[in-house]
Amino acid sequence: FSRPFGGRYSLFEGLNNFIWHEKWLLPQKGGATITFLAKAAREIKVGFSDDTTTAYADYIVNIGMDDNSQSSITEVSPDGKDYTHQALTKDPDALIPGDGTNFVPYWIVYNKGHLCFGRGTEPGKDVALEWLDRSPLPGLSYCSFSCWDNPVELQNIVIAPPIEVKIGSKYSAVNRNFTFEWRPEWVLTEKDKGLVRFRTKGREAMVFGLHTEVGKANEYTYQLIIGAENNTKTILKDASGTILTATTDPDTLIPEVNNYNDFWVQYDNGYIILGSGEPATKQVVFEYQAPKSATPITHFAFSNSTDYVE
Repeated sequence: FSRPFGGRYSLFEGLNNFIWHEKWLLPQKGGATITFLAKAAREIKVGFSDDTTTAYADYIVNIGMDDNSQSSITEVSPDGKDYTHQALTKDPDALIPGDGTNFVPYWIVYNKGHLCFGRGTEPGKDVALEWLDRSPLPGLSYCSFSCWDNPVELQNIVIAPPIEVKIGSKYSAVNRNFTFEWRPEWVLTEKDKGLVRFRTKGREAMVFGLHTEVGKANEYTYQLIIGAENNTKTILKDASGTILTATTDPDTLIPEVNNYNDFWVQYDNGYIILGSGEPATKQVVFEYQAPKSATPITHFAFSNSTDYVE
């Protein structure tokens, strides 16, 4: 009697350590689609590495960490000592459902630096969390599983070639300290004109930026801070950091810090409008006529202060 390796796999007190099996070699370096069933109350960890001689991973997808209160995508330093949460969420759809007594299907896709995961049997559908590494490690060849100090049972582990998953459906800003990740795909529909709709969740300081290019992290043309200073005011700054205007109007703040809130920002040749709710453009809560940028505004991005914003 024989069965494929990974048909059943049990873990206990993994403590973030991984065992790299030849059977879990990725179908191509830097890319894979992984599906599996897992039964656990918390702390399911899936790691990626290019070095099978170490017990730590380079990237870790943490599902249900901190007593199943949040999930993260974590980058590990080359010496295995520093763990940085590059994406973080407390969204229930990204946590372990139920009481941990039933097997739950999960999927993970890693493709050209884009790492994402979700629940369900259709990889790429209903992304729960994602992160894009702009300088991905070139030789990631293995995946494996671990946990913290808890038991995890796995079944039906399948490792297949990577699929394309649209980037940008979910974004998490973690301790960015008002710096931006300017992405080529985050562009306005026209130069100096566009409408951006988004849903956000966080306790304070959801930062929206406008810029003229895919610039450096600490650069921007306009910075709109929604819920600044412990969610007491909303502030608009220019490229020098000068406050152009600020308001303590409650309608401009984050109304429900533990739930997603609908916002939209419209830019039109220096005219900046912030609105909330649906449909977009209906409820204006903040507007300002800023000096028109000498170079056309083309890109937008998101940031935060400390902690995290989704």
